[in-house]
Amino acid sequence: MIQNPPQNTPTRGKVKSKPPPGKTLSKVRETSINKLETKIQELQADRDRLQKELESSRRSLRETSSPLTRSRSLTRTQNRTDMQELTRLRHERDEMQNLLSTLEKRVQEIQKNVHNLTSERDHVNKLYNEARCEIHRLHQDLYALQESGDRASQTSQSALRRAEAERDRALADLTRVTTEREGLISKYKATVELANKDKVHLETCIEDMTNKNRQIIRERDELVQRSANLRERLLETEDNLKQTEQELKRSNDSLRNERNAMTDMQQQLEQMRRRAETAEREGAEISLRLRDCEEQLRKSESRVVLLDRDLRAEREDYDQLRLRLETTDDERRNLEMALRETSQRLSHLEVDLTTRTREVNELRVANEDSNRAFSRTQEALANKTTELANTKGELSASQSSLTEIRRLLEAEKQESGRLRDDLSKVTKETQKLQSELREVNEERDELDQRTAGYLNEIARLERTMNERDTECGKLMDQLRSIAEDAESWRSRWENAENKLTNVRIELEEREAELAAERERADTRERDLVHLRATLNSTEIQYGSTSRALSESTEKLQLARAEVETVNAELSRLRDNLTRLESEKSTLQREATSLRIEKDQMRAQLDDVEMELDQLKEQLEQEKAVSRHLQNNLQASRQKEQGVLQELQEKSTEVSALKERITNVEDRSEALQRESERLRERLSEAEREANRLSRSLSAERFEKERALSELRLSTLPAVYRPSGYTSFATTLASRDRPLLREPENNF
Repeated sequence: MIQNPPQNTPTRGKVKSKPPPGKTLSKVRETSINKLETKIQELQADRDRLQKELESSRRSLRETSSPLTRSRSLTRTQNRTDMQELTRLRHERDEMQNLLSTLEKRVQEIQKNVHNLTSERDHVNKLYNEARCEIHRLHQDLYALQESGDRASQTSQSALRRAEAERDRALADLTRVTTEREGLISKYKATVELANKDKVHLETCIEDMTNKNRQIIRERDELVQRSANLRERLLETEDNLKQTEQELKRSNDSLRNERNAMTDMQQQLEQMRRRAETAEREGAEISLRLRDCEEQLRKSESRVVLLDRDLRAEREDYDQLRLRLETTDDERRNLEMALRETSQRLSHLEVDLTTRTREVNELRVANEDSNRAFSRTQEALANKTTELANTKGELSASQSSLTEIRRLLEAEKQESGRLRDDLSKVTKETQKLQSELREVNEERDELDQRTAGYLNEIARLERTMNERDTECGKLMDQLRSIAEDAESWRSRWENAENKLTNVRIELEEREAELAAERERADTRERDLVHLRATLNSTEIQYGSTSRALSESTEKLQLARAEVETVNAELSRLRDNLTRLESEKSTLQREATSLRIEKDQMRAQLDDVEMELDQLKEQLEQEKAVSRHLQNNLQASRQKEQGVLQELQEKSTEVSALKERITNVEDRSEALQRESERLRERLSEAEREANRLSRSLSAERFEKERALSELRLSTLPAVYRPSGYTSFATTLASRDRPLLREPENNF
């Protein structure tokens, strides 16, 4: 066991000293593949060059083909030589095609052999790597066995022998594969040399063929080529005319559509301007109404101040009258007469009270009617909400209206915030009004106390009745003026309500302002509730005053009536103030909404003006395009006129040639037979050439189509041509070689 490791050391050295065959084989394979690819590319280039030379020879044949007006110097000997040369050229062409096919087959066989060799090489490399791994593993096992002892020495030696035998087999396989590869490389070199020789031979043959074809073909296809070129030009001009006509139609349609859009936009602008003007007028009217309301408020406040002063003056008069009553007892008789008159006036005042109660009842009925109308308006709002829900499906299709509605929603959100602020303000004002009502109740209690004091002073007040009568007349006049003011305010309120209904009708067309209208309805409901509360409080006050009047004496009715009238006036003034404040708040809200609408309308006007500027620029661009198209049409018409003139000239030449042909036909019947044979053979050759040209034209057409698709993909969608024009051009390009065949046969 101690002597076994040095016996295996030379094997290790051999394994390490040898280069890895996988790398060398891969390098050889890469070099051979590169050489094969270069040879294949050279063969393809030679094939392309040969095809180009064939095309050039065919063109030269067409150019040098004998025209119909060939001179009489052509003889039968020349025709025979031409026939012999044609047959020889055909044989050479067939030989070249056979050689090309054999070369392609050889190249395919070489590629197959290379593929097989690469697969075998990969398999051998795998086996070699597996053998190396096993040998390495066995060496490790040997080292382990040396350390463990002498028990497993025989098994390790047998394993080493097996590994060495497998290594020898792998080396033998490698040598065999290398020999096969070298043989294939030598075969490949031989085939390459043969291919080079064949290529040189084919090049010489092609050069001879091209020279001979150039000599034969230069006299043939001049007139045919000219006529074909003219026909191609005619077809191209017709296609261009069709394309230009289609483009003109499209441009005209687009111009019409844009004009219609411009008219619609102008109408919308006019409508928006009218609405803005009406909104501005309404805002001015509302501002004037606000000013009037403020002036009336100031007047009412001044009246309240004057009434307070009058009350103070009356108190002073009462003090003076007490002194005068002790000195003037004779005036009681006159006062009794005045009392009778005042009793009559009290009856009149009672009649007035009944009328006022009737008016209060009428106001209640009107309030109920207003509540009913409000419920009806709520039902109408519900119906309109349903209608708006139905119209949501239609409005979802228009993205522009959605954007506008979003803007309006944002504006309405702002309005809702403002309305919430207004609600908070209204709540504060209601609290203030409640505090004022409490103060009024306290004042009423004080007045009741004062009336209790007035009971003791009734005797003294009798002398002042005449003066009070005059003052009552003044107060009645003031009440009439206040009633007239109230009626004027009612009329104004009704006008404002009518205008508000009109504004609501306009606003209900928009979906976004329903929330604002609902909030306004809520605020009005709250106002109505507040008004109902005030009415109830006034009714309670009226009941209490009526009870007090029934309990009091007939003498106190005058003072009570005066106090009640003053309270009624104060309550009415306060009601008017509350109404005016509510109307002022509503008018301010409407003014803010109108300002927001004005801003929105101005923004919309700015957007519309920007769109109009863009449309004007597009119109100018389209006008320039139409001018360019008109210039192109004029140029194409001029070209058509030139082409028609050339066709007329060619038709005259053809007529002259036909006359010459009729003169020559009688003399050249024998020559025609031979020429017909030659033409048949030439037609066969031309058909073959046409087949090759068709294949090449098909490849070119596919390349051009791919390039055109790439260009069209880069262009924007506006400048892309329609599918009809591209289809027509493809049909025209495909049908052109078909039009050449009858001319060539002729």
